[in-house]
Amino acid sequence: MIRKVGVILLGVAICLLGATSALAMKYNESPMLKTKVAAGLLPPVEERLPEEPMVVGPGVLVPKGNLDFEIGQYGGTLRSVQPDPEWNPDIFVMCDEPLLCAPGILGSDIDGSVPIKGNIVDDFKVSDNYKVFTFHLRKGLKWSDGHPVTTEDVLFAYEDVLLNEKLTPIFPQWLRAANKPDGEPMKLEVIDDYTFRIKFAEPYGGFLDQLAILFWKGYTDLIKPKHYLKNFHVRYTPLEKLEPLIKEEGLAKGEWWTLFNKKD
Repeated sequence: MIRKVGVILLGVAICLLGATSALAMKYNESPMLKTKVAAGLLPPVEERLPEEPMVVGPGVLVPKGNLDFEIGQYGGTLRSVQPDPEWNPDIFVMCDEPLLCAPGILGSDIDGSVPIKGNIVDDFKVSDNYKVFTFHLRKGLKWSDGHPVTTEDVLFAYEDVLLNEKLTPIFPQWLRAANKPDGEPMKLEVIDDYTFRIKFAEPYGGFLDQLAILFWKGYTDLIKPKHYLKNFHVRYTPLEKLEPLIKEEGLAKGEWWTLFNKKD
């Protein structure tokens, strides 16, 4: 039985008071994970993190002043002031993993600025005409099974999912030029193992907001684990090999796209 690959191992978010760089740093292993590391079930924290982890501080995930940052202790009870005990929008946003990040549910700081920063990507550039967006993935990011995250996963999400009519019958509006319903779909250019470009036919000034905060998107629209999901895609795995899995899921014969979506 093939296990579903989970989210990217973003041990990436490290809370440090006043820290500006995670380089040359000794990391602390969570007490809850030490036994798994000792048993060889999990690599040490240094091996799980990317080369330059994202450092969380004031104004990164929530607006400055909304939280007091200090070095804390593992464990305890988190209490928040919300009318609904089962829902806190700020905590939801802090736990989301988009390509970029901006503070709070509005994506702006208390002074009205919108300090969009990298998250899954550690660097990005925008052309003067807002048509070309260049992104650089964090080196050393891993999927939950330990496999490295590269632009192969971006290309797979674009070519084999977004451009596949069975998996994406309607191309998403937010990935069309200028966010128009009839806008030309984005084009992807892979530069190297960690760098890729997204190009639009028209200026798209709000694209970074889409990747950071609007509708609370995660990274999964543009990055998918190719090494795992290709096992359920007819471009890489013959349909006859997928039929037993399709039947096991109780799906109609040949319905590989629903199988894929279940495994995604």
